[in-house]
Amino acid sequence: IGSVSGVFQWNGSVFRRFGPATSIEGITQTPDGSLIFLTANGLFRFVQNQFEPFPTGKAVNYRLDLLADRDGGLWMATIGNGIFHMYEGRLDQMTRVNGLSGDSVLSLFEDREENVWVGTDRGLDRFRDLPLTTFSKSEGLSSDAATSVFPAKQGGVWVGTARSEEHTSEIQS
Repeated sequence: IGSVSGVFQWNGSVFRRFGPATSIEGITQTPDGSLIFLTANGLFRFVQNQFEPFPTGKAVNYRLDLLADRDGGLWMATIGNGIFHMYEGRLDQMTRVNGLSGDSVLSLFEDREENVWVGTDRGLDRFRDLPLTTFSKSEGLSSDAATSVFPAKQGGVWVGTARSEEHTSEIQS
């Protein structure tokens, strides 16, 4: 459990505190089972009950969401700087300049077909083996701001938008 005062593990009867007393802003688990934490002080990997810095090779202000995909890639959301994707030691940044729907990333999700969905302040983007597909108001969403993404039982995704007076959109993948 990530909180403003660190990381806690619940064993069924008691909480145990780990790591630095810093705000935990995101947690993700890599395919090998290790945990990566997004804190106010950067990224950390949890190894043998200890926190160690997780190097990205570039100072980035990650502040919203973190996702480790099934291929071993790490997706890092930012406010105003798009998204960063780290894979096999390479760090790439995607913004509106190179096709992302918006520069403020609000949500991340990987579906069962290994598509990574990125909700931004201006739309919804789908990454499939890195080609980018953007969904926004132009493609039928009720608003450009995709504030949440969740899997549909039939195989698509549910998309929550900033406008509540219209119905929720479902996109089939």
